[in-house]
Formats: sequence, structure tokens, C-alpha cells
Amino acid sequence: MKEFIPEKILYDPAVLSFPLGKKLMETYLAKQIPMEQTHAYAPANTSKQDNAGYKEKKRSLSLRVRHIHFMRPDQKAGIFHVSYTSSGCPALCLYCPLLRNGCHSPFLQLYVNREEMLEKLLTRAAVLPTQTIFDIGRDSDLIIENTITGNLAWTIRQFCAQPKGRLCFSTRFCQIEPLLSLPHQGRVIPQMNINPDEIIWRTEFGTSHLAERIQAVNRLCEADYPTSLCIAPVLLIDGWQLLYEHFLDQLADLLSRKAKKNALITVSFLSYSLMQKQLITAAFSGAAHFFDHSQMTGQGFYQYPKERRRQAEAFFRDKLARYFPGNKIIIIQ
Repeated sequence: MKEFIPEKILYDPAVLSFPLGKKLMETYLAKQIPMEQTHAYAPANTSKQDNAGYKEKKRSLSLRVRHIHFMRPDQKAGIFHVSYTSSGCPALCLYCPLLRNGCHSPFLQLYVNREEMLEKLLTRAAVLPTQTIFDIGRDSDLIIENTITGNLAWTIRQFCAQPKGRLCFSTRFCQIEPLLSLPHQGRVIPQMNINPDEIIWRTEFGTSHLAERIQAVNRLCEADYPTSLCIAPVLLIDGWQLLYEHFLDQLADLLSRKAKKNALITVSFLSYSLMQKQLITAAFSGAAHFFDHSQMTGQGFYQYPKERRRQAEAFFRDKLARYFPGNKIIIIQ
């Protein structure tokens, strides 16, 4: 996705009270994109009744004011999950982690009161330990959002001008050029989610291809960002061993020496909720085989059985140790 051009704008009139909101409205008015006014607190979520229209709704963009700003500590991970400048994503990933995390919006929502949200973030960072990490990409993909708003680059400049705290976010996009010259001080941790191209082409519609993502990782590492890689979600489909061994060989070949030396590598296996399965199978004909309950275990929330997971974990530990002997490897849910 080189540029996201929405087919329709949904907007809360209050966005015109904020500089970013006014700028975005003027931009889309000039492009003559249809607009529809919504109530400030009108729900923007999809429901079972409109699952079949999920793909069409993805082509809309919502401009709103965020009235509730959460910062939830995750003691296990040692980070704070932050609701920040956007939620949702214009891409179409069949196993979208945002749906699993509770972000049910069918379209990208941009919150224009960024100054208020950043001020709350800086205030919280000031009273916490210096190395506290804030995950500002919990609800969205901030790289693709940044192509519309410039919010990620703006946030990095403002946040890293203050003495405390670190930021992290994950992405499946390669448009990282605006970040490369920023004074991030090593306090911003980008995570690139990757998978074999065969899986990206079949399940991650509208995202960057593998080679583009790897090139972005190399450039981020060259700019001294402490970048991490997340192989996610691993799909244990027929022939997955050969598929992922070829993928790891390709990864080792394309990553720069600096990236291979410094990148943290995380492996995360497919899991999904019943709501995700219902939405995706209604919106995408032929997608059901990725959500095969006979291959999974659970009630309402599904994951691979323990024995199958153990075998797959052993495979990845062995192969990653061979291809990336100096990297720290973490295997998670």
C-alpha cells in the first residue's frame, strides 16, 4: 500500500477545533472525497450483522477526537499499552491482531487531539523509571498512519526531547523514510512483523512485501533504531517446515550485517477468537481453512495444541540458532 486514499470520510465536527483535524478536513475536501458527519460518541465498531461488508468499510476513514486515553500496565511484558493517535488499519490481514486485541473498528480512525494525548504520555513517563516502555502502536499500525498524519515522526521528536521513557510500535509496512533522520536517542523500538511472502500474499492484503519490510529493517538499524523482528503469526499449514526454512534462509541472506547482529527475534504462533473467525469467514470467501478448529484447541479463543506447538518451537529454536547464532530469540503465544 503506497498511499491510502479513502473513498469516504466520517467525521466528528469537533475535529475542526484542532489544527490536525482542520488540516485533514481541508485536504480531503480538496480531493472531493465524500464526507458524512457523525455524532461525537457514535460507535464506530462493526457487528455480526455487517461482517459481510467489512472489506468495503475498510475503504473509509474516520476523523474523531479521543475522549478516553488509556495507559494499561502489562506487568508480564514490562510495558504500558497506550491508546494513542489511531485505531484500526486500512490493510486487510485475515488474522488481524487488532481484532484479537479488542480494536473492532472496520476502518482506520484518526484522533486529532494529539497534543492532549502526548501531554498525558509525557506526564506519566516523568514519574516512572527511565527505561519504562510505552507501546503506542497497540491499536493501529503507526507507520501507515504516519503517511497520512505525520503523527509518528511528530511524536518521536517531542517524546525524545524529554529525558525519560521509551516508545515501541509494530508494523507490517515499509514507509519508514520520515523516521530515519529523527533524533530518537535509541529510545524508540520499531518491531517489523514478517512472514514468508507466500503467506503475506494470501493473508495480509494491502501490506508491504517481505523484501520491502526487510529493506526497511536494514535502514532502521543503520539509523541506530533498536529494531526487532517478529515472525508472526506462524501458520502451521501443510508443508510449513519447508516454507519457513526457505523463509529463514531468505531472511539471513537479505538482512544487513548490522541487523543480523543487533535485532531481537520473536516468534509468535497463530491464535484467534471466535469473533475473528466469524468476521473473516463472512468477509472473505475461501478463508475458512486458516481457521480450522480441527487443528486448534480452545473454546472461544483458539491456539495450536501443546504438542504441536512444542514441535514447532523446537523447529524454530534449531533453525534460528543456525541462521542467527548471535541473536536473542523469544518464542511467545
